[in-house]
Amino acid sequence: MVRFKTSDFKPIARLNADPAAITVRADAPWNSYEEFMTYAKANPGKVRIGNSGTGAIWHLAAAALEDKTGAKFSHVPYDGAAPAITGLLGGHIEAVSVSPGEVINHVNGGKLKTLVVMADERMKTMPDVPTLKEKGVDLSIGTWRGLIVSQKNAAGCGGCSGKGSKRDG
Repeated sequence: MVRFKTSDFKPIARLNADPAAITVRADAPWNSYEEFMTYAKANPGKVRIGNSGTGAIWHLAAAALEDKTGAKFSHVPYDGAAPAITGLLGGHIEAVSVSPGEVINHVNGGKLKTLVVMADERMKTMPDVPTLKEKGVDLSIGTWRGLIVSQKNAAGCGGCSGKGSKRDG
């Protein structure tokens, strides 16, 4: 078994960051985050919200939304975001908690609508979709991906500064 500590590594780049988003079918009765949450709060457990698996970030995002708002969803785990989105398109669930990037083609194609993103700022790709913070909910959650190198090899990473995706030299 290889043993290591986080201090054995040096971050060299953050490649991307994706917030969570609540998305429903285009023909769903809710046209806003407020309408969706009013229904969810009045009907505890009735809104089936799909995610990419129990304990995955999108499941945790929907659970955090419950904590912050008092709503109660029925969480439906799938084997990834794509199957959850397929379940939504097929009408097997009422909503998904996934990233905007995973639903944007269906949103642009008129099949789905994203009601809110769990980000500090609106998405450039979905400028008309509000953030939870705009709606008075202090919740920003999502994923990020990056590159790290071993501290032993950090000198050989081509002059990486470790400051985000910026490079020295």
